[in-house]
Amino acid sequence: MHHIHTKKLIHLDIKPTNILISNSNDALLTDFGLSKYLNDLGYATVEQVYELHQAPEIFKGNAATQQTDIYQAGLTIYRMCAGNISFKGQLNKFIVPPGAFDKAKYEDAVLKGKYPFRNAIPIHIPKRLKKAIIKALEPDPADRYNSVI
Repeated sequence: MHHIHTKKLIHLDIKPTNILISNSNDALLTDFGLSKYLNDLGYATVEQVYELHQAPEIFKGNAATQQTDIYQAGLTIYRMCAGNISFKGQLNKFIVPPGAFDKAKYEDAVLKGKYPFRNAIPIHIPKRLKKAIIKALEPDPADRYNSVI
């Protein structure tokens, strides 16, 4: 991620299925189909997103930045730590009878930092890593890390 960010490119589709592990145990970012170059002000317009990894600023209709990728990376690490069963199970909170997904309720929870559930990160995860995940998942991009480094 740092390398593509130095090239003024953002990925916009960071999720577990777009990360491969090489034979030498290096994580490789794949699928650049949604990637965009940032303009001179550091912004890019988003046309498509993977909804479960959509950063809060995109719900508001704001342009994407490097912090958008940082949010998605934080969410990917969250999923690694909490597990996919927990992550996807949390989505049940947004299912309303007769089994429809309440997108407005989901977006509101993401915008308020209530989804994914921060307290679902298991106790065995080191505090430093948990703190990094939570910071990467801040709803306001200005409160996230400025760089993936």
